[in-house]
Amino acid sequence: MADSFRNEDYLRNLISQVNMRLFACLGLCGEETRGEAHDRIVQAAGEPVSGLFLPDESEKQAYENILSELEQENRLLVEGAAADGEELSAERLRSIFGLDRNEMFLLTAVIAPMADERFRRIYRLFQGSEEPRQDFLLGLLDPGGFSRYRFAPLLSGEGTLISRGLITVSGGMDIPAPSAVYRPAPGLAEWMNGTRTLSVYGGRALFFEPGAQNTREEPYFGSIAAAVEKAESAGEQVPMVSFSGPDRELLMEHAEALSAEMNRPLLKLSLGNLGPADALPLIRFALRDSALNSAVPVFYDFDDWNDSGILPPELGRLFADWNIPVILLSSRHVAFSPKDGLDRRLILRVPVERLTGSRRYTVWKRYLADLPLDFSPDDDELRTLAGQFSLSTAQIRSAVNTGLEIALTANRDLELKDLYAGARDSSMHHLSNLAKLIPSRYTLKDLILPQKQAAEIDSLISMARNRSIVLEDWGVGKKLVSGRGISALFTGVPGTGKTLTAQVIAGELGLELYRVDLSTIISKYIGETEKNLERIFTEAQDSNVILFFDEADSLFGRRSEVNDSHDRYANIEVGYLLQRIETYDGIVLMATNLGANLDEAFARRIHFIIDFPFPDEETRLRLWQLLLPDDIAKDPDIDLAPFAALYKIAGGGIRNAVVWAIYAAAKNKRPLSREDLLHGVEREYQKMGKVFISLP
Repeated sequence: MADSFRNEDYLRNLISQVNMRLFACLGLCGEETRGEAHDRIVQAAGEPVSGLFLPDESEKQAYENILSELEQENRLLVEGAAADGEELSAERLRSIFGLDRNEMFLLTAVIAPMADERFRRIYRLFQGSEEPRQDFLLGLLDPGGFSRYRFAPLLSGEGTLISRGLITVSGGMDIPAPSAVYRPAPGLAEWMNGTRTLSVYGGRALFFEPGAQNTREEPYFGSIAAAVEKAESAGEQVPMVSFSGPDRELLMEHAEALSAEMNRPLLKLSLGNLGPADALPLIRFALRDSALNSAVPVFYDFDDWNDSGILPPELGRLFADWNIPVILLSSRHVAFSPKDGLDRRLILRVPVERLTGSRRYTVWKRYLADLPLDFSPDDDELRTLAGQFSLSTAQIRSAVNTGLEIALTANRDLELKDLYAGARDSSMHHLSNLAKLIPSRYTLKDLILPQKQAAEIDSLISMARNRSIVLEDWGVGKKLVSGRGISALFTGVPGTGKTLTAQVIAGELGLELYRVDLSTIISKYIGETEKNLERIFTEAQDSNVILFFDEADSLFGRRSEVNDSHDRYANIEVGYLLQRIETYDGIVLMATNLGANLDEAFARRIHFIIDFPFPDEETRLRLWQLLLPDDIAKDPDIDLAPFAALYKIAGGGIRNAVVWAIYAAAKNKRPLSREDLLHGVEREYQKMGKVFISLP
């Protein structure tokens, strides 16, 4: 940045030219010097001035001599700055926007009341207002008044001064032109005086930030930067860049990295909560300051404007008129509207995918390193956490903060389980309106299954934990599989552990389990079931939860032959579900009591089909032993082996019998007895409609 004293002197000389013109218009230039006090004008006039006078020849010559002297001083200032490798702010502004002598004079005349309060008194004397009006400004350019309005286009909306955001007009351009009040655009006077780091527009501060070091190493950054440099050097159309994707902070990282690749500062402007009309002035000022500072403006948070990604015509015209690099960040690609004829400017559309598991791991490491404590989780465990939760950059930061809050509230050190809780909390969703949260209180130790089924469950959990590494880091997802999701179907009669297994899987993976109530989504109206399913999958997509369709026989049975329209649409519903499961990136667990009724096409697309057999005597004994708590008071002579041998009930029935027996013992205020357990089993047999035979 040029020496601040040079900037001040340059601007002071420009303002002195306005001062001399005022002197000339009052016929005071003959013997005056530019050092005379402005109060002399007020004293000489005495009363408000009704008009500007036409200087005589001697006054004109004195005026021109002083102007020449001022211009010579400014040339010397420019040369001195150039010798030091700097550029004066006002001179850069003149060069960037190609302002001629008259435009620079008008701009300075508008700035003068802000730079020197004495000008406000003088302007009030001439026109009754401290802020310059159009007629007064034109009169300064042509005091005789014969042809002053030939300069009027310079102060119109089509002129450079207004169209480039250098000056503003109060009330817009629809008010009578002679009474229009002109003001310097926000931040302009400060910028011309050498302040280039901050602009404030409508209460919003816009900072110029140096481009961060390009650590992303995206291959297209170099080619984009080269294309911009080539276009600028040749005076051709400069391409804009549209980064689109779901991760807002990741998009900003791309913008920062690209500006670093271009070796330019970045100017950020959020357009959130602003409509196009309110945003246009801010965007115009941001484009102006970016051009003045060789910066790259980045605009974001305008996704609510429309659903199509088409830029509003007013914004499209503004971007089309400014041939400087521009970056747009949004959830979807943006484009000019071809029907408005604005698609002449190239927009490079770059999709930014979600963070991969390895990059999420890096973000987790970065935010954990910033914590004010010593916490170093196991590297493999942290990679598993990063792979389990598909979180954005902002969500990971929130998860770390939430985990720290949990640990501090509990008055203990941060633990990995706190980060899992933070990750679940950061997975914002509204599934509670569509499904029911099922607590995951169980672990693998609570699961009693035959060896084959237990091995399948272990494989499913392992796949879920390692899918990020296999699909992303190892590249398997590029060719061998169509999606990142995992699906499993549990078959078996009621009570064999299907729901319990779903809870165990959720608990082992640290994810929430949501059970879908099919009665709320299956509709007799054509097309409504698919819409309800779509709502569930869409909401679950970014929620990092497990979907559990329990008792799903109505949807997951064998597709029927088409005998009528209802059969045809029922088959469409099943086909839609097959397609949606394949494209879903999360985990889907399904349970049915009718394993033999599966459609072959459906079974072919499921990763795991696990049959839960009715428990044999050995398995029933293990269930009795597991489900009967060790820490309750009970008779020492209770032998569970006869219960397992005689009573053929599944795990769910055994659990119900144990719970009923414990409540009976509590009611009678005595230890649990053999008779309590027998009464519990008898109740289960009655519910199943079976004949109960008591143990001898």
